[in-house]
Amino acid sequence: QSTRNTTIITKGSDHYVQELMSGNDTIDTRKRLAREFIREGEYDQAVEILQEALDMEHAVDVQLQKLVFTAVEGRIDNALESWKTHLDDATCDLEKEEAVAEIANLEQTKKDILLDRAREQVSHFPNDPKTNMAFAEILVEREMFEEALDPLTKAATSPRFTTRAYMLRGKCRIGLEIFDKAKIDLSKALESLRPRDRNEAELNHLLGTSLKALGESDEAESHLTKAKELGYTETQEEA
Repeated sequence: QSTRNTTIITKGSDHYVQELMSGNDTIDTRKRLAREFIREGEYDQAVEILQEALDMEHAVDVQLQKLVFTAVEGRIDNALESWKTHLDDATCDLEKEEAVAEIANLEQTKKDILLDRAREQVSHFPNDPKTNMAFAEILVEREMFEEALDPLTKAATSPRFTTRAYMLRGKCRIGLEIFDKAKIDLSKALESLRPRDRNEAELNHLLGTSLKALGESDEAESHLTKAKELGYTETQEEA
């Protein structure tokens, strides 16, 4: 039961397959075998081994969770490559439509997995600024503004993330149409801005947007103009 679909593979994985066959069926052995499968590109085997390891788990194993995400992501990447090849080789519109639909579905699934992985990481390290920042970036990109506020607040406690965290918090407030609080967050981001900060153009655009919504037209125009001078474009906002 513990070695189904894991007959002779290659190199590193073969050693751990033998370990399992000899009765050393532990979570640790399965993690080592899964790492080898991932290294060899055998993502289906890795996922299966890890799923069985999850069934054996008595306490949360962060390392095991990360391996599961890596294996599943690898399997999706393989499927994406396969469907992209299928699209290139398609000879009729029906085949092309099928490939395009499958690619879109897989890309969405991959985004969902990245979000789940980030959420899982935050659950294990709830006060870590870096982990919260990574989670918040995904949430903001997906316009999940309400949920992004808390991790952005935690990320802002680190000087490394202060400016961007306050800027994104302001962006969330704009998305939620809470313009007075957006102005406060974006002003804090501006105060912490360092020279040649890559966020400066977008920050000025967002601050100008919030000020405009509040009827502070002159100051709004000043920031919107500066954003354009710094090279900000509407395309940047969509990206």
